[in-house]
Amino acid sequence: MEQMTFLLSPGAMGFVPTFLVQVVILLVLLSWKRKSAATWFFIGWQTFLMLLVASLLFHTVIYAPVGGYLYWISGMMFAWIGVILAIQFAYRFPRLLYRREAHSVLVLTLAVGAVLLLRIGLEVKAAHYQSGYGFELFYYDFFGPSEEPFYSSNNLFTLLHPLGFLWVLIVWLRQSVRLSCENETVCYPPIPRGAWRSLSYWRKIAVRLWQPQGSEAHAARALALVFSTAVLAVILCPLEEHKIIPVGSFAATFLVSEALFILTYLDYAPEPTTFKIKLIGIPLVMTMMLAGLAGPLLLNWVQESYHEARRAEVQTIAQLVAHGITDEMPDGVRYVAARPASDGLFSAAYTMLYTRGPGPDAEMLGRQDTRFRTLVGQDGPGVLSTSTWRRLIYTYPWLRQRFASVPTHRQLEAVLPPEGEPSYRGHFGLPTDHFIRYPFRIDADTLGEVGYSYLAYREMIHARALPLLWLLLGTIALFLLMEPFFVQSSLVRPLNVLLQGVRSVESDNLQVDVPVRASDEIGFLTGAFNRMVSSLHASRESLLQEIRVREQKDQELTELTVTLEDRVVERTHALQLAREEAEHSREVAESANQAKSIFLANMSTNSAPH
Repeated sequence: MEQMTFLLSPGAMGFVPTFLVQVVILLVLLSWKRKSAATWFFIGWQTFLMLLVASLLFHTVIYAPVGGYLYWISGMMFAWIGVILAIQFAYRFPRLLYRREAHSVLVLTLAVGAVLLLRIGLEVKAAHYQSGYGFELFYYDFFGPSEEPFYSSNNLFTLLHPLGFLWVLIVWLRQSVRLSCENETVCYPPIPRGAWRSLSYWRKIAVRLWQPQGSEAHAARALALVFSTAVLAVILCPLEEHKIIPVGSFAATFLVSEALFILTYLDYAPEPTTFKIKLIGIPLVMTMMLAGLAGPLLLNWVQESYHEARRAEVQTIAQLVAHGITDEMPDGVRYVAARPASDGLFSAAYTMLYTRGPGPDAEMLGRQDTRFRTLVGQDGPGVLSTSTWRRLIYTYPWLRQRFASVPTHRQLEAVLPPEGEPSYRGHFGLPTDHFIRYPFRIDADTLGEVGYSYLAYREMIHARALPLLWLLLGTIALFLLMEPFFVQSSLVRPLNVLLQGVRSVESDNLQVDVPVRASDEIGFLTGAFNRMVSSLHASRESLLQEIRVREQKDQELTELTVTLEDRVVERTHALQLAREEAEHSREVAESANQAKSIFLANMSTNSAPH
């Protein structure tokens, strides 16, 4: 079994901070006490994203074919399971609106994953692919025959992976439109079949997406917007593989998209979050993002410096060869060979002018060129396949600038390697057979070639990257140790004290005086809060005093009213007694008058003559 060598590369330095951010994100999510069903799907999605990033990291660190197998098998499956969980999370956050559709899509994506896994198993068993090293990508890749069917595992995954991410984006956009409709004062009626062809239909959709109504509609639209950066990262991955964009672009875009998505989700998550997480998380993510961008850029500069030094060295070697001196070659040169210039890009005849140690021989160099010529000539009518062209770019990077479009194999064989431009040998070989070569002109009919060990080149990059890695890890460790302390002492603790003061005021306690610890924004806010509470306390005391005065006056008025009522009652009773006495006197007078009348009548009767 071949021994594995672990060497850092520009791509690896882009994935290290991404992996660390994924670990921190998972720890934060798992620390939440109560988790909704959507959050569990989100945690599962982030877990498989972390495993995917880990496979990508080891893919670019392991300098052996097993690194290619690691990403081809495990990385592909981790990525697809992550897509499945991302789709289910999108259906359930902010609310499960399409239950039946979510279940159908789950069954469909699981079936696609089973087919993908079956295809991988069949291809591994049949040795369908052969390993080839991508020198400028720093990892092993696998290629099938040029006539491989479109449903092979690589092609199937390359087609379905971006479609899965695109479907997540579509689900959130649909949710935003529907949730916005539910919160509208006057909702549009259901759109009839075929209405999507009309302009008014898309105008209504655009209005709801531009101005969503309700917090849930805003959450769905916000996640859709930030998730579009993840779709961009998926698109950039094959572009980086084809060297259309610099190495590390995918990792940096992936890290940015992940950071934006997590920060947006924390704003809309159903679980309560703390201000401390955001205060620590945002600077940490920004630090990791800068590290993910700076690491590959610095190592790319190291590569360019290496090639510039080798080009200058090749000019010295050309002069030594012109004078027939072969025993004064600079250190690091593994071989110097000569070949006919008329052979074009590939040559079957080499003459060794110098070798150091167990270097390659003329037969080995000719065999490597013959294999590439055979590979290019296998494309039938003469048009290179995409996989073949990619393999050639891995070996001859300058071909992309030489041809505006993919050339035919006849055009390719007629090209002469430009002097001083680096290219690579041993694409299908083991690490011991990998070389960096620089062509130079010996005479009009002869082309020279200087070969350097690619393994030594990788070890040099590893040596330059190792301090960057330790610096990154040390920065993260120092950040995680110091940042929480400063955030806790300078922000979280004063804010908590201020929050306790606010809660005291809410519980009707206005005798609160929050201590001002520093003359910063929080100190200014605390002082303003104390002045506001003091003013409220004074206003309440003044109001209470006025209320007490009013109550006293009301009491006096009540007492006066009671006194008046008593006097009225007494007066009324006296009047009643007087009235009764007057009535009695009247009755007595009437009785007296009546008696007098009777007496007089009797007297008149008695005095009348008989």
